[in-house]
Amino acid sequence: MVKPRALTKADYLQIANDIEEAFRRYGVQIRALSDIQMLITEVRWLANHINGLSGLSENDLKRGQDAFRRAEQAGNVAFTFKRLGNTQIPREKIEALKDRLDCLNERGNSRAPDIFFELEVAGRLARPWCADWNVSFEEPDIVVRCPAGEVAFACKRPKSANRIPQRIVEATKQGIKTKLMTFVMVGMDDILMGSRLWRAKRENDLRRTARNLLRDSSTTRKCEEAIQLAFSKGAAGVVFCLWYVALVPGANGLALRWGPMHRRIANRAIPDAEKTLDVLVRLMEQ
Repeated sequence: MVKPRALTKADYLQIANDIEEAFRRYGVQIRALSDIQMLITEVRWLANHINGLSGLSENDLKRGQDAFRRAEQAGNVAFTFKRLGNTQIPREKIEALKDRLDCLNERGNSRAPDIFFELEVAGRLARPWCADWNVSFEEPDIVVRCPAGEVAFACKRPKSANRIPQRIVEATKQGIKTKLMTFVMVGMDDILMGSRLWRAKRENDLRRTARNLLRDSSTTRKCEEAIQLAFSKGAAGVVFCLWYVALVPGANGLALRWGPMHRRIANRAIPDAEKTLDVLVRLMEQ
């Protein structure tokens, strides 16, 4: 299980600067009212308030929680851009990446939640412990190449629990075109965290709550048919991802803590699918 990080004001400002630099590098000018500008604005707001949470109103605490979640997402996005900046990217893949950036550079683009999620997943898989891995944005969404072979990811962030089965089926259709071992990644943050202000007496309580939410039987039952259909079509596994954030008591008052939690379901009919999925999830939770 990942240990919560204690980022500083300077860290958050650097994350915002790295994202802006990445957009400049790929020739995309950030629009004032775009989704990516909103993310950058919230990360900078958090930088100026991270050391004074105990003095904030309930509404600002909620904004701080949301901004912290966005900052963690942004950190992975920034790291992905840094990693890509050190590699030679073929022209057609640059165009695919710019297409994603252009979607984030609009306000309310329907593809934005999925694209943010793709960048977050790529960021976690491109961290230093995967130095010999090549992370590429191509069909279905992400392809990872490493000494052991190639793995593909189709990433969806549904807006409601009722949409999860449909999005799993959509992701599977994308994945089977690649002929690679493909895992469907489902982002559950918006559905399970929603607009609530999460609080916990201890970090262990927070992890337990997140684990129980991912194991919720009602959500699982709604997805059983879609998962079995995905497996019959060739998906190697389905992963439900929850990257949670909550307020916990700290030495200097309230503190924000986050952590990743995953519920993985492997297609045991595919050789090595379960083993590969276990390795990938362990890496994402470091």
